[in-house]
Amino acid sequence: MLEWIWDQLSFPFVWKGLLAAVLLSAAFAPLSIFVIQRRMSLAGDALAHGTLPGIFIAFTIFGLAPLALALGGFLASLCIVLLAAALSWRSLFRADAILGGIYITFFSVGGVMISSGSTALNLQEFLIGTPLGIRNQMLWFAAAVAAFSLAGMAFLYRPMTLQTQDPAFFSSLYRRGWWVNQLFMVLFVLVLITSVNIFGTLLSIALAILPPLAARCWSNSVLHIMGLSFLIGAVACFVGIIVTLIVTFAPTGPTMVLFAAGFWLVSYMIGPFGLRLSLHSSS
Repeated sequence: MLEWIWDQLSFPFVWKGLLAAVLLSAAFAPLSIFVIQRRMSLAGDALAHGTLPGIFIAFTIFGLAPLALALGGFLASLCIVLLAAALSWRSLFRADAILGGIYITFFSVGGVMISSGSTALNLQEFLIGTPLGIRNQMLWFAAAVAAFSLAGMAFLYRPMTLQTQDPAFFSSLYRRGWWVNQLFMVLFVLVLITSVNIFGTLLSIALAILPPLAARCWSNSVLHIMGLSFLIGAVACFVGIIVTLIVTFAPTGPTMVLFAAGFWLVSYMIGPFGLRLSLHSSS
């Protein structure tokens, strides 16, 4: 069995998919823990789905150029964030309700754009992606984004931790701390958009949410959760790819998501900070 797996890894499309999964799992690991702690998971879902019009317009003009696709998705996400902030100002509605309304509108507009014309970009590919169809240009772009994001989070780690755990102390140290949130959102959106262009919306959201949820069941240390999140994300992608090479009719992206969800379920059932802690707290 191990020999067969090693033989499969000799195919370029397999190791490219695995390498992309490792790079993006590493990029998401320090970002996603703060996304979970700040209850921004649904915001990530909204931003990922709402990028479709921007990606479609960029694809129509520039083709499959990674930088153009990422820029188109980034600008669409920026429009969603700014529009949600404008509509939420002095509004009777909750910010999450407004964000949900905006993202589903953007996603529907993108769906109409794709359905109305003949194009190589299709809605199914946008949703479930093609993890085993990654081009070299996309892989290099993912490596550059991962390196930039990790460097940015190394710079933001201390202020983000302070702001999340002790906002009052953070405000006393950083009088103009708004830049911390803005830079964090730029990094998160950049990694998310890159992942959407490579893996599709479904797997991108899964990599941003499921591994840190599973890791949190094993530790309450931020650094430990980051490391475990990276490991769980990478292993889930590896196992998902190997399984789809055996069960050829299974789609690669959703299979990888299911294994990540399986890691979360098992972690919640047996992890020291999962179900056991919940039962102990309620007793």
